[in-house]
Amino acid sequence: MDHDAYVAFIDSELTAAKSAAAKSVEKVQKSWKERNFSSSDIKPGKAATVQSAMDTQEGGDHYKKCKIQPLEYALENGLGICEHAVVKYITRYQDKNGVEDLKKARHYIDILIERYNNV
Repeated sequence: MDHDAYVAFIDSELTAAKSAAAKSVEKVQKSWKERNFSSSDIKPGKAATVQSAMDTQEGGDHYKKCKIQPLEYALENGLGICEHAVVKYITRYQDKNGVEDLKKARHYIDILIERYNNV
């Protein structure tokens, strides 16, 4: 390969690499935007935090305003399934199903009372 052909080859490889890098940056920026994550969240000398399943929500956004999701609260405090359900329904009733969620919370409270009284 002569010098001019070699330079043209290197130039085309460099152009392709720059294009691939730009596409990767766009993909990362789109992902960050979808997750409300910004470059200011990265601190010098520290790796970016990998998103956990607790950072996402399937089926709505009624827990997005919460500082801690009901499930995370229940897990951290060792709550049972009924206690967790009460916390969940009380937390979301204003943003999701209104009185229906309050009735569900009451149902789980009734179960807890019955179980407590029958012990």
